[in-house]
Amino acid sequence: MTVIRPNSISGITSITAQANEINVFKSDGTLAGLSLNGVNVNTTTGISTYAALNVTGNVSVGGTLTYQDVTNVDAVGLITARAGVNVSGGQLDVGSNIKIGNAGVITATSFVGSGANLTGISAGLSNIVEDTSPQLGGNLYLQGNNILAMNNEKIKFGNTGSLEIFNNGSSSVIKDGGSGALTIQNAASEVNMYNTTDNEYLAQFINGGACKLYHDGSRKFETSTDGIAIPVDGYGVKIGANNDVRLYHETNNWSYLAHYNTSGSLGIESVNDISIRNTSGEKYIYCNEDGRIELYHDNSMKAWTQSWGFQTDGHIIPYGNNTHDLGASNERWRNVYTNDLNLSNEGSSNDVDGTWGDFTIQEGESDLFLINKRNGKKYKFNLTEVS
Repeated sequence: MTVIRPNSISGITSITAQANEINVFKSDGTLAGLSLNGVNVNTTTGISTYAALNVTGNVSVGGTLTYQDVTNVDAVGLITARAGVNVSGGQLDVGSNIKIGNAGVITATSFVGSGANLTGISAGLSNIVEDTSPQLGGNLYLQGNNILAMNNEKIKFGNTGSLEIFNNGSSSVIKDGGSGALTIQNAASEVNMYNTTDNEYLAQFINGGACKLYHDGSRKFETSTDGIAIPVDGYGVKIGANNDVRLYHETNNWSYLAHYNTSGSLGIESVNDISIRNTSGEKYIYCNEDGRIELYHDNSMKAWTQSWGFQTDGHIIPYGNNTHDLGASNERWRNVYTNDLNLSNEGSSNDVDGTWGDFTIQEGESDLFLINKRNGKKYKFNLTEVS
């Protein structure tokens, strides 16, 4: 061991060179630092200061390596930290788009990878991250995969989640619990509904056109510019619990309004008049409100009711007694075919003696008889044979 004692150096007692090291001691016998051209090389208990340090081999630090006010670490190779990297403040920036914060938030422009080694994922649900309130800052790209919600798990929309889409185990449900309307909007030409095999229409809604409803792939109902259309023959419209009333068109170009219940009746009601006409507006039947019923031929009225009554047993009677005529003085019936002829002016009087009578004329084999209903007397007409 060689000891150099440069007493001219203030505070230094000796410099000791032993084996592969050089030690500098203070006058009190403790190790001192060495300053060479402004570079401070201190012992393990002091601080060494370097303007720049270039190490071609390994650097081993047994204590804590502190980067004080370091703005950039330029590492060409691989950095391995045995116990991890602890960021106690701020965030760790990797490149220009990946930021790892000390609060556990990772921000990146995109994430790429299979996800095979991710933890915290429920294998039964196959969700990306179990988070009670996940946030997406951009579009969600499925890249050929699906979003799976199990039975009764809902996808909700709106601030209060009033619109729900889910499957309850047997049916698929779109449920709107809001105060407004559930609206389906489409900027394309049609909105179509198909069966499960996608080969039959259930309904068609044409933008600016018809709404069409189907049964077993056959069109049964549609709207048109004039109203509605039922483009099928047969029982097009059925009304009632037992389909009692039917409006239909047959292949023979006949149209029907029918009633198929023997316990009821088919009624036509109106607060005003009822008119049955042809397509040109010519009348067939016209029913006046609280008035007569008119029958037409070639748009010309041929018969009408005028205070006549019909009994339920088939008899025709006038509306009131001794108030109406059958025919007129200038519009007579050609022939009257009857059995007995009953004549009575009860309630009035004749123009000869002012009395009234009640007679019946009956026919015999060769005679004509007259019976007085008031006194029961019977008479025979005196007939003179002329041929």
